[in-house]
Amino acid sequence: MALYRMRTFIICPNPAMDIQAEIDSFHPGQPTRMKSEIYFPGGKGIHVAMALEELGIPTTLAGIWGSENGDQLQKRCMDYYPKINISGPFVKGWNRSCYSFISKNEWHDTELLGAGPKVESKVYEEFIREIGENSDTISSVAICGSWPSGACLTSTQKIVEFCEIHAIPVFIDTTGPQLINALKAKPYMVHLNRSEVCKMFSADFQEAIALLGEQCEFAAVTDGKEGLYLRSKKGTIHANVTLDQKVISTIGSGDCLLAGLIGAHYIGLGEEDSSKRGVACGAANCIRPELGMLNKTDVDLLIKQSYIA
Repeated sequence: MALYRMRTFIICPNPAMDIQAEIDSFHPGQPTRMKSEIYFPGGKGIHVAMALEELGIPTTLAGIWGSENGDQLQKRCMDYYPKINISGPFVKGWNRSCYSFISKNEWHDTELLGAGPKVESKVYEEFIREIGENSDTISSVAICGSWPSGACLTSTQKIVEFCEIHAIPVFIDTTGPQLINALKAKPYMVHLNRSEVCKMFSADFQEAIALLGEQCEFAAVTDGKEGLYLRSKKGTIHANVTLDQKVISTIGSGDCLLAGLIGAHYIGLGEEDSSKRGVACGAANCIRPELGMLNKTDVDLLIKQSYIA
């Protein structure tokens, strides 16, 4: 299917149905009754794609869809954003369910992440084929989140290498072997959080940022309330935002922050303005009730409250 105009191409290898459940607490070995549950389309790539649509950036969401419930998940996405372009292969099985819990104790924002369907090793070739068919109309590619069981551990790397041939910048938000292999292809930007980057390099925070920055053009590392550290050959920019509104949930803030950076690239912003736009998007996610989403009106306000630290 031709995409016709410049747009971002967001790959979500492992889409999910996110279920936000309210509980009092968990008691080991005993039943736990949920007081309420709300369903949202989820998975890192879905969060990023929907945030870009909210920001007015034309987007294709390419996922691996389960034959049992993938169509329902696609419909949920289009209920929020009817203009989003959705593509990607259907495979046998169910897309995963991921639970996040609302509680007044230590269980608040705890997540249980499902596994997803089992796929063929070279399922990534479906995404390469579509990128190739539409390379003249794709401004950037993002590969966000885990891959289902069975996927080749070089799936992300293969896509980055293909995009390099077509001069398409690739944003990555994943961990483990997929990331380690992908770094060999020198992606445009890698997004990780503080815990992930320190664990990956067995180093302290600033050293780990520098080491990641050596393996991509931009290293975007988030540190919770401390904001974003954007590392490039020019050095490191530290951006943050003043958030006066009540935080509802932080789940999905990193995904929305990445969407802000992708959107900034799309409209050609410089590094400082991109960083401020990123932290504004991450903060906007925290004050929208739906998991992993943001409102453009909040972003527009929060950009004015963003600053370079």
